[in-house]
Amino acid sequence: MHTICTLPITPNPQMLRGLIAGDQLAVTPTGSQMAMVRACCDEDELFHSSFDADIRFQRSPSKEDGGTRILQIGERHVLVWGCVSGYPPGVWLVAPQARTFLYCLERIKGSYGNGFVRLPVGESERFPGENAIITPWGLFPVRPGSKVEPYADGTLCVIEELDGRPYAYRVAENGIEPFAALVPVCEPKRASNDSAVRLVQWQGRCLLATRTPYRSSLMEVGAFKGRDPFSLLIDGQIEDVWSSPTQAVLLTLVRPREAKGDERRLLLNHEVLHEGHFTFARQDIFWSHDGSSCAARIRVTEGGQTHERLVSATTERAFAEGLRVSEALVSESGGIDAVIVHDGVWDQPIVHGRRLTAVPLAWNLHTENGAVVWNTVHDNLVLKWIDRTHLKPRVIRSTTQR
Repeated sequence: MHTICTLPITPNPQMLRGLIAGDQLAVTPTGSQMAMVRACCDEDELFHSSFDADIRFQRSPSKEDGGTRILQIGERHVLVWGCVSGYPPGVWLVAPQARTFLYCLERIKGSYGNGFVRLPVGESERFPGENAIITPWGLFPVRPGSKVEPYADGTLCVIEELDGRPYAYRVAENGIEPFAALVPVCEPKRASNDSAVRLVQWQGRCLLATRTPYRSSLMEVGAFKGRDPFSLLIDGQIEDVWSSPTQAVLLTLVRPREAKGDERRLLLNHEVLHEGHFTFARQDIFWSHDGSSCAARIRVTEGGQTHERLVSATTERAFAEGLRVSEALVSESGGIDAVIVHDGVWDQPIVHGRRLTAVPLAWNLHTENGAVVWNTVHDNLVLKWIDRTHLKPRVIRSTTQR
């Protein structure tokens, strides 16, 4: 157990969950640093566990903008949206001895995410009526309702409707690549039943998923570099498709042609991962750290009771009714190394099958040098737990010479 910092408030679990959900409390991916937005009189004060942030944001009278928001936290920096006196609302980079105003954004609307990759989205006067995505290289506008997939290498895959026709394209640091390959994916709705589901990157290819009432397809678009384009016909309707943040794994949710009720089929790289009656949503996917495997959180109703299951290429684990899997740690081989389950009141880490002490709040489940790590709060202390119990003990060899 490591103490990260002492919170500048005396919280309760419900308050902390609200702060995390509202992007006002965040920890680094390693769990070693924390940032928090603290209400102070009529202002919001930024707190960072490793340096004096020394910046205050004006409290907005409107609840619609969500207040001051932490967009990203690093070991020695924080990206924050808010309003500082003398400046318009916008994004600030806060670091030791540095306060830099980056972008003017009227408000933050949410984010586009793909596992551990998350890009905030806001409204900017520069792009009226569009969503402004905060990318590593600047703001990129898309129409509301566009389907955007961000990846760990900084690229975006987008399906956007222009003049009543959907287009698919890829965006990188240098812009749309290539602009000439902006592909019209189907005829206008009045002339065709085709529907563009999503554009994803998979193993060096850009794949466009489309569907009709009877058949779906995955087809490669863009430059093929002297090879035949990849294509795959799927019997039934593709409901959604995912690829890992590192583009290594493709997950497809299909509704069979003669399906009844909530009957579906989940495919991992085109092989059946799970099939039957279940429900599944975009946020119900947990990727391994390297993006080479995943686990899906599905909901199954049996005997009038609904419970959750985690399914992967090597494991299927069921949980009792009333338990929700809030986080899962997946190995490169598809094994489920650890989970955090929530029963409505308590969080309980389960590490390699061992049920640990239930706590009011546990989150940020990850791995570090083979150990299983998560954050929790005790009273007003933010803690980092490191569990090495499952690791083989290291043999200490004698260095004494005779």
